Amino acid sequence: MIAPCDFDNDGDVDIFVGARSLVAIYGVNPTHHFLENNGDGTFQDTTEKVAYEVKNAGMITDAIWKDVDNDGNKDLITVSEWDTPKIFINNGKRLKKQTSVLDDLHGMWNVVEAADLDNDGDLDFIFGNQGSNIMHKPSFENPLKMWVNDFDNNGTIEQIMTKHNQGKDYPIHMKKELTSQLVSLKKQNLKASEYAKKSIDELFPPSIFDKSIMKKSAISETIIAVNDGKGDFTTKKLPSRVQLSCVCGIVCTDVNNDGYLDIVMAGNNFEFKPQYSRLDASYGSVLLGDGNMDFTWQNYNRSGFGIKNEVKHLKTIKDNKGKKYLLAAINNESPKLFLINE
Repeated sequence: MIAPCDFDNDGDVDIFVGARSLVAIYGVNPTHHFLENNGDGTFQDTTEKVAYEVKNAGMITDAIWKDVDNDGNKDLITVSEWDTPKIFINNGKRLKKQTSVLDDLHGMWNVVEAADLDNDGDLDFIFGNQGSNIMHKPSFENPLKMWVNDFDNNGTIEQIMTKHNQGKDYPIHMKKELTSQLVSLKKQNLKASEYAKKSIDELFPPSIFDKSIMKKSAISETIIAVNDGKGDFTTKKLPSRVQLSCVCGIVCTDVNNDGYLDIVMAGNNFEFKPQYSRLDASYGSVLLGDGNMDFTWQNYNRSGFGIKNEVKHLKTIKDNKGKKYLLAAINNESPKLFLINE
């Protein structure tokens, strides 16, 4: 994920490079970099000085620069898988993480967009998530968790997903799926009925379990975070039609020319294992706003916007005559262009 911005307002473009994962060791936080422009076409890695706190941003899937606190400096907003949305305030010299209610929103976040949706002078956020049309639905009381470790001490990192229930975390994998990878579990000679009752801390000794990396997801819905103007937010889930699939692209624009910002979203993900099915129930969403944070979902016949494939990015562009278009980048397909009738 590459997010360019003139961080220090010196007239040249600096670059933030965020990573999602490391090769063959999914679940371990990768390294992110802030590259400061020297003004002569070369860049210097100043991550330690400028973006030290961003090192803990997790498995980043999207990042944008916006002036959140209206001080003239653009701030960095990131979203990640198995983590929370994060805001890093730019004081002109370095990025410092801002504490907010967003710190409790562990999810599988794909994308973030910012706009003043209620016309009150501050930026609100839309965070694209997995949606609620999934096999294992997380909640704050019963989150999904991912445990990362070399569980069988063979030099290869494994990931075990669990569902929390009555104070314990139980693997969601079938017995054969785990035992075929982890010889130590085979040696326990567990019957399927016994395995079904075992929590993850009962399957592995404390010497291994206690050293595992644990990540979690407690919310799956795509949401709006309404800015209160004082550095904190109130969250609101978007309509159920949006939650039929994941959201991977978001654009805020006035679709119907009524003076209020609307939201256009799209997604889908076909890369899940067969037993989990794929996220393919979205044709895209157009939500008409009224300036009061109420959004009305429009069907394809009304909106004219519909894409069944995997949409990875949305962006508005203009031609040399001033006409505005919506450009959709689609996995394994040609991009699609939609004229926005204003």
